[in-house]
Amino acid sequence: MEQHTARDLLSAFEGPNGQAELYEVVKTFVGRPGVEDVEYEVVFQGESQFCMTIGEASILACELSGDTRFAGEIVETGHSNV
Repeated sequence: MEQHTARDLLSAFEGPNGQAELYEVVKTFVGRPGVEDVEYEVVFQGESQFCMTIGEASILACELSGDTRFAGEIVETGHSNV
C-alpha cells in the first residue's frame, strides 16, 4: 500500500554527550483517509531510534545527550512519570 511520510523536527536536546534531535514521523496511507501512523524518532550521532510516545522519546534524547531536563522525572524503577 502506498504511503506518504512527513518528518518534522520537534526539539533538540544538548548535553555533554552531544546533541540528540527529536522528530515526529507521520505516515499516511493512500486509499485509507484519516488513517495515520505516528511515531517519534530520536537521532543521536547518526543513529536513529524510534519510540511510540513523545514522552519516551524525550527522555531517551535526554539520556543519550546528557541533557538533564527530565532527570527528575525518572524514578527508581527506571520508568517515567511523564
